[in-house]
Amino acid sequence: MIIDNIIKKSCASLFVLGVLYAYGADATANWTLSEPSPKGDASGTLATMLAAPATDPKVIYLSSFLNDGPIFYESTDDCKTWQPAVKEGLPTDTAVSLGSAVTDGMGNIYSVVANTNPLNAAQDTVFELPIGQKTWIQKTIVGLPVGWQISALAVDSSYAIYAAMISSDLQSIAIYKLGFGAKNWIKQTVPSLENMGSPFMITALEIDKAGDLFAAIENAGVYKLTAGNNTWSELNDGLPVSTTTNPVFLMQLLPDSNNNLYLVSNYGVFKLASGSTTWVTENQGLDDVIAEAQQSANIETLSLSITGNGALYLQTPKGVMYLQNDDVWNSVPVDGVLPFDIYAIATNNNDKLCVSTSKGVFVQN
Repeated sequence: MIIDNIIKKSCASLFVLGVLYAYGADATANWTLSEPSPKGDASGTLATMLAAPATDPKVIYLSSFLNDGPIFYESTDDCKTWQPAVKEGLPTDTAVSLGSAVTDGMGNIYSVVANTNPLNAAQDTVFELPIGQKTWIQKTIVGLPVGWQISALAVDSSYAIYAAMISSDLQSIAIYKLGFGAKNWIKQTVPSLENMGSPFMITALEIDKAGDLFAAIENAGVYKLTAGNNTWSELNDGLPVSTTTNPVFLMQLLPDSNNNLYLVSNYGVFKLASGSTTWVTENQGLDDVIAEAQQSANIETLSLSITGNGALYLQTPKGVMYLQNDDVWNSVPVDGVLPFDIYAIATNNNDKLCVSTSKGVFVQN
């Protein structure tokens, strides 16, 4: 079903399975299992970790899909303990799940609530949990095309929401904007892709500190819409070219605190330095990881998280990798931890690394 593909591809940290490997036997103190700990089991699946902004650096969120509908968990102590966050206002139907989720600069959370019932073509919707509030608020759907589904979200510094969408026949994409306080979504321009292959899908949206909008588009590459401009520019210099026999899957766009932009694909990690128009590879030490990502039928095998000090953590089928100062990727020691399926990794604004697994959430000491 299309919604399954959208949720998986639009946010690479959603429903990602990796493997957490043991590297030794005497360093269990490196990791602590949160107690009580949310975990994926027969009753549900942990979806994505979502770090909150610096309004409270110890906060981190984790979304889950359980039998009674979607739920957010919240940790306010660096992933050590968890409690269900606010559910009020979210639908309780088991045929919906939480899709792409983002935060803004104030700490408000926005999440796609996606229909997963194949017999129901209900509209995808965006919900907001304002900071300090106890109830999720459904945003208007006025102006959105009926039956289309949301593949990515972004929020700018003025709290305007951008939603990337795809039609049910996979032949059309669009971006819609809901301004702060606005009562309807406004259709935005999209890159001209007539000469590219299809189907298209916007797998990631990101807005940098200058207000420029970036879109990663399947089978097309990365495009940039400069703030105040209505014309998109192609931004593919340095990226591999996608072909029928060697497709390039773009899975994640993520900025660091210096406004550098990182792209995650099945060809590894690429960096676009602030002000540059050329991507450079950040793949030293990732040869085995990239080879497996290119061969795997499950393309959602890589997911990136960036700490406030610029360190990069990468979730991979080989475990968790670490990069500092554009050097060489190294394995993160997870000594004494048995091999569990990894659902997601994230760092909060206190630079704590948290790993969501089938056993629960582990935090690096």
